[in-house]
Amino acid sequence: MLNIRKANLQDIPPLSVLFNDYRIFYRQVPDLTAAETFLAARLQAQESVIFVAESAGELIGFTQLYPTFCSVACAPYFVLYDLFVAKSGRRNGVAEALLKAAADCASEQGADRLELATAIDNTQAQELYEKCGWELDQTFFHYVLPIAG
Repeated sequence: MLNIRKANLQDIPPLSVLFNDYRIFYRQVPDLTAAETFLAARLQAQESVIFVAESAGELIGFTQLYPTFCSVACAPYFVLYDLFVAKSGRRNGVAEALLKAAADCASEQGADRLELATAIDNTQAQELYEKCGWELDQTFFHYVLPIAG
């Protein structure tokens, strides 16, 4: 049975393993300590909302949302920055359940919308997002200015 719930500080050790795997997927150097420190800081400072997917007492997926604001709409919204499901949980509706939890959270918080970005070559994720009702932004280009080395 799949259980989707908000993460708490007791989830940090197993959640950090998933987060580390997520970062490796995006070609980052493995660093379990950094993953644990980063997630603990976000939860302790209440800077993000993290939902975890749990099956048979094991965490098998997560999504992390960051609250922010849209000046044009004069409204809050959330950036869905991270979504990851362990290989053991893929193709079983885990990602869809996490996306639904994110949408429900945003709605409950009075958010205007959810936004996310994914790698251009991550077509599997793009198919999932579109299946779940997400729309590809055809209006804006997104630019990045690297600051740190």
